Amino acid sequence: MTSGAGTTATLEPDGTSEPYGFAVHNVPLGPPEAESIEAAFAETRAGLSPADLRRFRNEVPTDVAQPDRIRMDSAYIHTPVAEAFDLMVHVPASSMAEGLDL
Repeated sequence: MTSGAGTTATLEPDGTSEPYGFAVHNVPLGPPEAESIEAAFAETRAGLSPADLRRFRNEVPTDVAQPDRIRMDSAYIHTPVAEAFDLMVHVPASSMAEGLDL
């Protein structure tokens, strides 16, 4: 699951935060990076929608540019998205759950 807007939780080491040793911060998501799966969803103006990446792998010509990164927290992980995942669900906006006492 991924989102192109909203907020996300980030984890930062914090030796004073108990019981886990990290602090959780709610941060706004920036616009999707070019070549990301989030940018691909934004180009299609997809709302809440699934994408069958198995079909994408099998039916889209190899010379067509494919997403090469996915957002993880507030950063991106570079990976061939269509090869790494079978299905991706896009939600228009994400938010951090409240009341978790993290």
